[in-house]
Parts: sequence; structure tokens; C-alpha cells
Amino acid sequence: MGPLSCHVSAEGYVSVVTLEDVLSTIHLVSKLSLKTLARCELVSRSWKRAIREGSQFWRVLDLSSLAMELKPESKVHVLQQIIGRGNYAAHLIDLRKLAFSKLPLLSPALTLCTHLRVLLVSASLDTIRHLNLPPTFTTEVFLDVRSPGEDSKIGNLNFDPNGTAVVKGITCKCKIEDDEYNVMSQTEFQGRMSLFSKGLMKDLAACSSSLTSLSLSDYAFVEEKFSELLDALQLLSNLSSLTLSNVLFAGDYLVEGLMVSYNDDGFLSPSVLMSRLPAAILPLDRLTKLDLSQNGIGDENIHVLADFLGGSKSLTSLNLIDNPITVKGGRVLLDSFRLNLDQWESFNNIPLKQLRRNQVPHLKLSGTKIGEHGAIVLAGYLEFASNIETLDLSCTRMIGKAIGDIIVALSLSTTLISLDLSDMGICGLAKEVKFPSSIETLNLSGNSIGDENIQELADSLGVSKSLTCLDMSHNPITVEGGRVLLDLFRLNLDQWESFNNIPLKQLRRNQVPHLKLSGTKIGEHGAIVLAGYLEFASNIETLDLSCTRMIGKAIGDIIVALSLSTTLISLDLSDMGICGLAKEVKFPSSIETLNLSGNSIGDENIQELADSLGVSKSLTCLDMSHNPITVEGGRVLLDLFRLNLDQWESFNNIPLKQLRRNQVPHLNLSGILNEDHGTNALAECMKFASNIETLNLSCVDMRFDGLSEILVALRQSGTQIALDLDMNYDLGEPELSLQIGTFMSSNSTITHLNLVQSTMAFPFIPSMFRWLASNSTLVSIVVSFGEDRSYASYQSHGPDVEEASFAAIGNFLKSNTSVKTFNLCFDTSRNFHSGSSLIEGLAKNSSLTTLGINAMSCNGVPFFRDEAHFYTSLEKVLKVNTTLKSLELQGHGMKLSDVSALIRGLLKNTSLLSLDLSNQSIDAMTNETTSSQQLVSGLVGDLLTLNKSLTSLNLSGNLLSSEVKDALNEGMKSNTSIEALIL
Repeated sequence: MGPLSCHVSAEGYVSVVTLEDVLSTIHLVSKLSLKTLARCELVSRSWKRAIREGSQFWRVLDLSSLAMELKPESKVHVLQQIIGRGNYAAHLIDLRKLAFSKLPLLSPALTLCTHLRVLLVSASLDTIRHLNLPPTFTTEVFLDVRSPGEDSKIGNLNFDPNGTAVVKGITCKCKIEDDEYNVMSQTEFQGRMSLFSKGLMKDLAACSSSLTSLSLSDYAFVEEKFSELLDALQLLSNLSSLTLSNVLFAGDYLVEGLMVSYNDDGFLSPSVLMSRLPAAILPLDRLTKLDLSQNGIGDENIHVLADFLGGSKSLTSLNLIDNPITVKGGRVLLDSFRLNLDQWESFNNIPLKQLRRNQVPHLKLSGTKIGEHGAIVLAGYLEFASNIETLDLSCTRMIGKAIGDIIVALSLSTTLISLDLSDMGICGLAKEVKFPSSIETLNLSGNSIGDENIQELADSLGVSKSLTCLDMSHNPITVEGGRVLLDLFRLNLDQWESFNNIPLKQLRRNQVPHLKLSGTKIGEHGAIVLAGYLEFASNIETLDLSCTRMIGKAIGDIIVALSLSTTLISLDLSDMGICGLAKEVKFPSSIETLNLSGNSIGDENIQELADSLGVSKSLTCLDMSHNPITVEGGRVLLDLFRLNLDQWESFNNIPLKQLRRNQVPHLNLSGILNEDHGTNALAECMKFASNIETLNLSCVDMRFDGLSEILVALRQSGTQIALDLDMNYDLGEPELSLQIGTFMSSNSTITHLNLVQSTMAFPFIPSMFRWLASNSTLVSIVVSFGEDRSYASYQSHGPDVEEASFAAIGNFLKSNTSVKTFNLCFDTSRNFHSGSSLIEGLAKNSSLTTLGINAMSCNGVPFFRDEAHFYTSLEKVLKVNTTLKSLELQGHGMKLSDVSALIRGLLKNTSLLSLDLSNQSIDAMTNETTSSQQLVSGLVGDLLTLNKSLTSLNLSGNLLSSEVKDALNEGMKSNTSIEALIL
């Protein structure tokens, strides 16, 4: 699973679900962010377990608010637990708001954090110097420092994505020896000045004669520091480029997945910025480029800026992108530019000078976000661009009247052939708006044009005789709006080449045998237009309309238009939101393949659909997967298939014809048989499949009724088969657990059964294994048990269920002589009292070659509470067992004494070939006594030296001590049998 974040708050998660629920998934997250969790049960047993589980995954520990709100007596204790356990993976720890007097108490815990690269604290320099930080944390990896001295007070520091810490106009650089953090090097100083309280004037004065470009983007200035900057700027006589982008308070900052909020008191405001900046930079007679983007400048500040622009004789380029200036403010700016049209080269990335000189035949501003004000300025300059041919304004954030000004400016153009106005939030265009007479391609997709605006737009478009390609996809236009557009096209059918990527001209000329519109999202209105043109496409053979967002009446129009076709053989209507089709709808008589998967067709619509399909004699392949059809609806479809069993080749990708003819020895339906309704058809054909050997039904979300159909069919077929039911989570329901056990007790067909990740309910382990004990054909079984389905029930039964469960497993091992491979996966975070019954069963077993007892939710604690007895018993079994070839004990939380017992047994064993002890979380290997470490190290060496049978040893996922690693290295030098050693 990829990196996730877990945000836990007393106001949010914890008030809705229990702390136990939150902590049960905490091992899945790579960032631990505990916000205001002080009122929760932090010192509870659940909390301690969460720390154990999550510590090896957490790369970012955001404990700032937690440190502030915990009670003083428990604050350091809890933080010691978290940080001490964070030594596995933590790269960044945030402890701001923790009183720096308490920080030295965390020093022992911080020492364990061997991967630590960034520590955010609020402390004095003296406190920092006395911290016992790990060797990887060098003095060049700097901190958030809050010194009591006024000069060095920096405040709440945070690292931005460039590795610079910025607070209140002051920056600190952080040098980290890790490429992951993408930190600014100390040599990158020239354009991004370091703004220390006493260094600003000195830094700028030192390079006043040579500095030509200054960029201070993303600095959150306070007014005091901004005043210093303005004073310093007046010294830069050669400055030609100034960037003050995003220098106001901007809210939250995301830093390495860490969201940090600032208080905006005292920060620079747009009004202060615009009232003081122009006067300060006006004397800079060499300044040609000014960037003030993302500063919250609005219409209320625009006149001050306009006056400055009118007075500046050197400025040629201005950037005001991402400022909330409206059309009104844009007109004020345009008036300023018109005072000297030839002075300006660019505005918001619009090439003004080139437009003024009519040198731009192709203008692409897509994604530049020029805004409404930019659109007004662009419209003013487009009056000079008489030779423009293509204009792309997609995703430029201009709305309302701004679009009208653009079109009006272009209306007299005789050269413009392509105009892209997509993804701009357009709701509609005034009826009087006229497009250029020369335009051939118009893109209005991704806007907000609806039925209420469609008639006016159609009237405007109807005037044009040159427009051939129109795209209005991704607009909320319904079937009714589509009919208005179809009437527009019918005025001159031969004029139009395409609409919403539908090839109208080719359809009109019957030149499209194969039409694929999958994913184009032509919408309901596009479907209506398509239906109108399909009447001419008498030779069409395949039509793919999947994921095109057409629903309701639109589908009916499509099918009606195709109903008389004698050539269509394949129709794909998948993922379109179809709820059902009218009974009177008739599919083409020639159709062979129909895909209706991924829709909303349910039992209430299934009979009408079956009646429509039953008329066809050519339909052989039908896909209705991913529809909410139950077993009852499946029976309706099965009645349809039974009308002519030999007609059907496949249903939901199940090869019906091949199964019917007994031609499928291996059937893999993993992830395909997604609903119970498919099991009806599968079960019917399985009755004839006497030669089938393997059946893979993993990841098919099968439920009670569906599995019943399959199991009955398997019993009737009489063939021996390997059955894979992996990752069918609903099989953990009590009824299914009972049914599987009952079926297996009398079944003589299943040879291999895979139920891993189809977690069985704990209370049903005893009955299930009592049934399995009498099965004589089963060779391999893999099954998982856990809390997922019956956690509450398991708690209520407690030790009685536990004892009965392991006793049943032990009896199964004693009495069953057919099973060769037995793998138990326990999907639970709790441990068990005793596994002695299981070992007793193993001692009596003479057939088993592969045994796995694996904990899938390893939490670092002993899997069995009587661990000493379990492993000493296993030691005795290994000494005498001659059949076992492979042993897996993943996630047991073994101690050194457990490992020692296991190795002593292996020293006497001559048959075991493979041993897997991975993911034990054996931190005891670094914490137990020296004598214990020496003991296990010696035994490891003896194992590798003396055991001649073991060929594979897996110790991955463990924290091995240096003594054990040395013993492994030495032992491997003389070992001649081990082929794979995994650490």
C-alpha cells in the first residue's frame, strides 16, 4: 500500500468512532499526525499497541499540537514512547510548542532515531547544543530556533518545498544530506536573498551596483521587514527585474506532507503593498520587469497601480496572474497601457508588442490563468492582430463579460480559423455575439453551458457557413438541448465534419464501419446528435460508446437508430450509468456482442432486458458484470440462456460454450465474476465440465447465494479440482463459514483449497476443522482467520473459543492423512494463550510437508502467550519429524529464547529444507542481555555449520543484532547447503 496520512482529532475521528478503530489501521500510515488528541486515552493499552505497530512505518511525526495540549505530567512520557519507537523510519519530527526546558528529557529517545533528518522544535541555541542527537543529524541540519535574544528570535520555523525556512520575512537555510528533501544548497544565494533581521540592508548594499535581478517569491513578509526591503530596493540602481510573487500571508503550507498554519497578525496586506511599493520602485529607471502575481490585489487597489504604470517609462513587462482583479479592473489597466501602446512587451504572459505589430498568427495561452483582467487587455490588443489564425484560451480563468469582449474583438477577423474556449467556466453567450465568419473550429467543452443557454448559442452558430467542427462535451446539456443542436446541424448536414469528436461527415457519407468513442464523454446531447447521424450509417459494424456519459432517453435514441441495422455485430454500452432499457427497445438482429457492464441495471429492470435480448438469435456474448443484479436476477438471465444453450459463447467473460463442451481444464475468473448473478450461469455450465482441474474465483466478491450455486455444481460434476477463493471477504460471514465446512466434510472433489484473505469468522474454526478432518481428497489448504467479521463475537467467547479452535486444528492434523500443505494465516492483532494443541497434532502427523502458522498483522508481541512452552514443544517435534520440508512462522514476535529453542530442534532435523522467520519485529535482539545475544549467535553459527539439509532461510523484516549478523556471515563461509539467505 502506498503512503497514507492519518489525521486523528478529538473533535473529528474520535467523536465518531472509537480510538480502538482508529488505532487498528495506524500501521498503514507513513505520517502520524495527532491533532488535539490530549483528551483521548493516550496511555491506554490500545495506544501502546498502536505505537508498537506503527513505529516501523512512520516517516513523519507531527506531534506539535499534541505536545502543547498534553498534561505536563504525561507529556514527556508519551512523547518518549512515540519518539523512541520512531527509530525505525522517522525522518521528520515536529515538536514545536513543546517547552524547550523539557526537550533535554527527550534526548535519549532522539538518540535512537537513526534516520532522523529534520527536527522542528522551539528552543534556544544552548538547548540545541546540549541535545544528544544521532550522528546522522549534523550541525548543518538546522532547526526551528527560538532564542530568548531579540536579535536571533526567529519564531515558528517551517521548511518550504525548496528547503528554506521562512517566517515573518526571515529565512533560514536547511542543509540535509538526503536528496528526498530537495533542499536548496548554500550556493543558490544570488536571486533569493537571505533576510535576517540585521542582514537585509547589508546583503543588498553589498551587491547594489551589480544586482540586476531580485526574486523574493513565497516570502511571508511582515510590515516591518517590508519597510526594510523598500529602503534597500532604492539602492539597487541597476535592478531590471523584480519578483514579489506571493509575498502576503497565504494560509497553510504543505511541507513534506506536513500541513502547518500561520497566524496572519502583522503580515503584509494587499493595501499596504500597493500603497508603498510603487513609490519605492518608480525611481528605478532600469526596471523593465515586475511580477506581483498571487498577492490578493483587487479592483480596490488597481487605480494606484494604474497611476504607477502610467508614470513608469522603463517598465515593459507586468505579471498580475492569480490576483482577484475583475473586468472592471482590467479596463483600468488597459487604459494605462493605451497611454503608450508601444512601450509594453507583455502582460500576464500575453505578448502585447507582437500583437500590436500583428506578428502573432498563432497564440496559445492555454493554462496561463490570465484571468478576467487579462482577457480585457488581450481584447484591446486583438484589435491590431488582423492576421491571427488560431487562438487557444483554454483554462485561462476568464468568465462573464470578458469572453464577450474577446469575441467582439475577433468578430471582424477574416483569418481566424480555430478558437479554443474550453474549461473556462462559461455559462452562456449573448444572442447578439457573432463569431468570425472565417472560423472553422470552435471548442466550448468543459464549461457550464446548459439547456437554458443553448438556443441563443445555436442562433449565433447558425449564422456561420464556415464552422465545421464544434466541441461542446463536458457541458450539462440534456437530451432536450441535444435536439436543439441536432436541428442546427440539420440546416446543412453536409457542412459539419465533427461534433464532440463524433465524425459527422463520415457518418453522413456512410464511411465509418468501426466507431470508437470510448471515454470521450459526449454526453446526452452528443448521443442525440449521434443518433441523428447513425440513420445514414448503414454499414457500421462495431460501435463503442463506453464511458460517454449518456443516460436516460439518449440510450433509447441510439438503439432505435441502430435497430434496423443488418451489419452491426458489436455494441459496447458499458460504464454509462444505464438503469434499464424499455421493454419495447429492440437490438439489431445482427448483433453478436453486447457489453452492458458497469451500469446500474438491477433486478427490477432485468426481466424487460431479458425479453429484449431473447428476440435475438445472433447474440452470443453478453457482459453484465459490475451491475447490482442478485442471484434472483441471475436466474432470470439463466432462463434466457436455457432457451438455447448452444447459442451462447460467453457471459460476464465466463466461457459458457467451452464449459458446455467440456473444453476448459483450467478456468481463471479472478476479478471477473464480480457479482452473484454470474454464478448461476457458471454453475449451470459447470455441471458439464467433468474435465476441469483448476477453478480460480479469487477477488470476485462472492456472497452466500452465489457460493451455494458453485458448490452444488461442483458436487454434481464429481471432478477433482483445485479451488481458489482468495480475497473473497464476504466468505468470512458466519453462514458461509458453516457452509464451506459442511461442503468439505462430504466432498470428494476438492484437492486444493485457497481461502487466504477470505477471513473466516473465529467462532467457526472448531466446526470447520471437524468437518475437514473427515475429508480424504484434500491435498492443500490455505486459510485465514481473524476478527474482521466476528470481532465482537470472538471477544464474547474469549478463551473458550480460542482453546476449542486450536484443539480442532490439532485434531485435524492428527487424523487427516491426505493434506500435504497446510497454511494458517491469522489476520488479527491480538495474541493467543496457547498453541500446544496444534503442536501435539503436528507431532502425530506423518503426511504434512509444508506448514505455515503466520500472523498477517504483526505487532511485535509474542504470538502465543505461552511462547516458551510452544517453541520447546516445536523443538521436540523438529528433532524427530522426517516429513516436514517447509516451515513458516511469520510475524510471531519471537524472543531470543524462542529462536534458540527452534535452532536446537533444527540441529537434530535432517528433512526441513526451508525456514521462514520473517517479520518478527525482534527488537529484543538488540535489547536483551549480552549473554542471550551470545547464546543465540553461537546457535546460529552452529546451525549454518552443522545442518546439512536447510536450503532456504528467510530472516527479512527483523532488527538483527550485530552479533547475530556476524554469526550469519561466519556460518555461511562453511555452509554448503543453503542456496537462499534472505535478510
